[in-house]
Amino acid sequence: GNGPIYKHQALQSLPHCKIRNRETMYWRFQEKSKEYLATIEAIYYGVIDCWSAMHKNEQYDGQFDDLLLLFATEHRKIKEQNQTEKKTKTKFWNVDV
Repeated sequence: GNGPIYKHQALQSLPHCKIRNRETMYWRFQEKSKEYLATIEAIYYGVIDCWSAMHKNEQYDGQFDDLLLLFATEHRKIKEQNQTEKKTKTKFWNVDV
């Protein structure tokens, strides 16, 4: 059905977490909050948050930042495609892409 996947009955017994206080850097054509992360951003921040929780006495030094290469590549591809198709930004976003 329609609705958030995290509310699906089959997923209720799985452990879960909520990524808070992160704003998306990934621009897409939708009317959502800036806190609606792209999938790669959610994976990236989730990995960093889990690593930080397990290594409380260590400072994160960027060892997972290669995940953002995928993000940057996809962002560029979508930006170029949207420019080719002459799509415009939604009113939510007030940034140039």
